[in-house]
Amino acid sequence: ISDRIRLVIQSDQPLVKAAVTTHTETIKNEVLAVSLAQEGMLAMMSEVKVDGEKVVLGVEKVVE
Repeated sequence: ISDRIRLVIQSDQPLVKAAVTTHTETIKNEVLAVSLAQEGMLAMMSEVKVDGEKVVLGVEKVVE
């Protein structure tokens, strides 16, 4: 697998923000992301619930 993505994980919840900050490199490695931001807009954005908390995920393929 050689495709890579850009990833955004947005949340107003301090626990989610802290988890993303603490585990940024692990998340990037697991999903083959070249970048992980906590703000921004990407090609595909979707709102999900994580333990009842709103989280917005964004993803787009890196085109080389």
